[in-house]
Amino acid sequence: MSARINRRRRIAAALAPLLCFSVDAIAQDRGQGEGPGPTALGSSGVAPVAVEETDIRRDAFSTGVLSETEGGFSRDLWAGASGTDLERLLALAPPRPSSPAMGRLLRRLLLTRAAAPDGAPSSLGGRKLLALARAGFVDEARTIASFSSAPPSDPWVNRALAVADLLEDDVAGACRREDRVTSDRGALFWVKLRVLCYSETDRFDSADLTLGVLREQGALSAADDALLTAASIPAPLKKPVAPRDAIQLAALRKLNGAAAPGFETTADVGVLSAVATSDEADPRLRLRSASAAAALGAMSVEALAALYASLSVNSDLTLADDDVLVDASRYQRIAEMAAPEFRRDKAAAIAEAVTAPQSFERAYVAAMLYADDVEDLEGVIVTPDQAGAFALVAMADGRANAAGRWLLAMMAGDFASLNEVQALRFLERVNLLGVLDPREAEIVAAAANVRIDPPRGLELDPASDRDRQRLAAIVSSAFNAATAGAEGQLALAAIALSNEAFTGDPVADGVAAASMKAAGLEDVHRRHAFETAWAASFPSAQAAADEPTLNGDADGFAPSLKPRN
Repeated sequence: MSARINRRRRIAAALAPLLCFSVDAIAQDRGQGEGPGPTALGSSGVAPVAVEETDIRRDAFSTGVLSETEGGFSRDLWAGASGTDLERLLALAPPRPSSPAMGRLLRRLLLTRAAAPDGAPSSLGGRKLLALARAGFVDEARTIASFSSAPPSDPWVNRALAVADLLEDDVAGACRREDRVTSDRGALFWVKLRVLCYSETDRFDSADLTLGVLREQGALSAADDALLTAASIPAPLKKPVAPRDAIQLAALRKLNGAAAPGFETTADVGVLSAVATSDEADPRLRLRSASAAAALGAMSVEALAALYASLSVNSDLTLADDDVLVDASRYQRIAEMAAPEFRRDKAAAIAEAVTAPQSFERAYVAAMLYADDVEDLEGVIVTPDQAGAFALVAMADGRANAAGRWLLAMMAGDFASLNEVQALRFLERVNLLGVLDPREAEIVAAAANVRIDPPRGLELDPASDRDRQRLAAIVSSAFNAATAGAEGQLALAAIALSNEAFTGDPVADGVAAASMKAAGLEDVHRRHAFETAWAASFPSAQAAADEPTLNGDADGFAPSLKPRN
């Protein structure tokens, strides 16, 4: 790391004017933004060597399950970081990472074994565990908590484990966590959970009274109100509800309610992972949740393959392309094409599986599932359409050189040989390759004698240009990290800046890119940029961009009920 100090300082110096301008512009030109809204809400197979190397007396933030040789970062990851800044950035870590690359980066950061910075607040470890649980890494959060020295009454550790309990449908376990907490009991999370706890023990009058206080203070979202009201009566839900956080999911399960269509576009990634792995959930709901979780970097290809192989589905010939069950059916059919004589048929089926989906989530999952198969198909004679599909798969897998070879195969040495539709697809994919690897894209573009045009981004809805104070706080943390050479804090700031609420914001995009570069994570930034550009090419992308979500913690800290007069 010391070898990069001078380079980071040069980058910090270049970044400083942008950051200073950004903070001033935010404060002076764009106002103070809206106030905070209501609170939104494994590694059980860790190798013995990881347990032996972990000092169980360390705080939860310093405790991890990944070493540098196991895919984590170095032990000095947090050197130079500010504990206060890290606490704020963890609180502002998006409950829905903006891309698979950002989701994977968040996991690596939070699971790395690395010492906390000097003077870090005691709540930092609990904040880390909460971010892990909300991101769907429940087993990892439990493992780290069991290794750490956090006291039994720690409010943030208990909150993180309560979220884990709720995601695993253990309301009673979450309620026991609340009983252990001796401070911060007025935080909205605990008060909302109390409604469920009272309902769980048939104390419906107490549940109703607590709900009334929440409603009086404007602390309930529409989903909160519908679910907690039904739980406190108790009564069946009048209509499906879209659960966003762990409390809402637990309430929906308690009421045997149905999730509203499209809930996977707004739910926390931990909720998506919980639904995807639930054997009791509807198969279509599981597949939609799994696709969304994978597209947020929270579900491995192994877990996806196991899910797709386990479902009982009809032949894809009887299913429409917009039925998510067709993805599982195709996967099972392609898995049976193991013999060499089926390679041509297998290539055609994989190309269809990748290009038929009308959403980024389903297309990205297909690219994950068939990446190894496509790599094995290199050298096989395929059609231009198939080669174009395989180029997408290679790009999604981060293999830019392979994507370039597939694009060259697509035009077979002569761009003029492509029909109009194929030519448009070729140009779109060369442009996407230019985001992932400009040099490789230039080689392909030169061979085809075409120009590279950057893909169009999403149009920023004015409603998403909000909460400028939070953006200013993140930008300030990035500036502090750049001047101190704090690589871990730079990476965490970039993740916070990738929040959906800042989609298309030039300040957020510019500072995030510079932060990733300063942290030595240019490859991750290129993957993120490619995934974002690919996602924006789908018709559903703009609609999703109109519904930004921020972590519900006000200014990065959990809101509490106001005292009643």
